[in-house]
Amino acid sequence: NSIDIPDNITSIEDGAFYGSGLTSITIPDSVTYIGENVFEKCKSLTSLNLSNNINTIPALCLGNCINLKSIEIPEKVETIGKKAFYDCESLKEIKLNENVTSIEEGAFEACFGVEEITIPNSITEIKEKTFEHCTNLRNCNLPDTVTSIGKSSFDGCEELASIKIPKLITEIKEETFKGCEKLK
Repeated sequence: NSIDIPDNITSIEDGAFYGSGLTSITIPDSVTYIGENVFEKCKSLTSLNLSNNINTIPALCLGNCINLKSIEIPEKVETIGKKAFYDCESLKEIKLNENVTSIEEGAFEACFGVEEITIPNSITEIKEKTFEHCTNLRNCNLPDTVTSIGKSSFDGCEELASIKIPKLITEIKEETFKGCEKLK
């Protein structure tokens, strides 16, 4: 079950493919806007090619896409929305580019398969619950630009063994590393 969206489409509105049985989808570069919940609960989705002309991956865009294994974030994306990848439990690899300036609350929450992520220098804040319950996250590279780590941002990251706290950090919120049993 795959779909190719025609080149004359410029936007895909909220919930357009919510809960569909699609396994593969390609969004052409003519699309400059995708709405919230567009692919939420597309539990069969394994392959997704996003338009190179979107600047936001909105809230819950790929929430509960439990079989999506990897995603390439287009170069123009500046914002990863709230819970954008929530419960993408098979997601193993996330590549973030230097144009991403905002990663919203819970963006990668419950991405059980992610083992490593590098946060680009364009990020100054790790927001609340960003990586909460990423139970296999072993390594998170935080840049020196980060000044704040939000509440429960690494809560339940059971495999996280080490993390370098950037020099410019001014606050580490409550329960940030709660349940990080291997953190030394």
